[in-house]
Amino acid sequence: MGDIFEDPQWDTFGLLKEAYLAIETAKELDMRDLGRVSWDLVGLLIRLARSENHQLRPTELGRALSTPPSGITRVIQEAEALGAITREVDVLDGRATQITLTASGHEMARSWAKRTLESLVTHTRDPLSPIDIEKLESMLRTLRDTAQGYCEDRRDSGTYL
Repeated sequence: MGDIFEDPQWDTFGLLKEAYLAIETAKELDMRDLGRVSWDLVGLLIRLARSENHQLRPTELGRALSTPPSGITRVIQEAEALGAITREVDVLDGRATQITLTASGHEMARSWAKRTLESLVTHTRDPLSPIDIEKLESMLRTLRDTAQGYCEDRRDSGTYL
C-alpha cells in the first residue's frame, strides 16, 4: 500500500486550484494600473451588472466572488461609499438585504468590463481550442452542480454548518 500523499488523485484538485490562482494573479497583473481600485470592487460591480435586475443578496455576492462575509462587507461598504450600489430591503424577505447596482455603478462596471474580459479571455480561452472550451465548461458545470447539490443536502439535513 502506497503513501496516501503520493496518490495521484490529489493532482486533480491541486491543478484546478493552481490554475485558478495563476489566472487570478495574471488578471490582477493585467489590471494593476487601475490604481487604488480593488479587484474585489471591480468583480462586485461586474457581477451585479450581469445579475437579474442588477441585484443580489450579500451572501450570494460573497459566494459568487469567493469572498468571506467580512470581505464582502468591506467591498459593499467601498462600493456604497462610491455611490455604485444601494442597499435595499428584499421585498420577498423583509429580513434580507438586496444590493442593487446604481446607474453610476453600472458605468463604473462598464468602464472596467472590456479590459477585464480581455484579460480573462487571454488567460482562460485563448490557450484552448473551441472543443477544449466546451469540454472544460461542461466539466466545471458538473463539478459545481455536484458540489452545490451536496452542500444543499447537508444544509437541509442539518449536518452542515
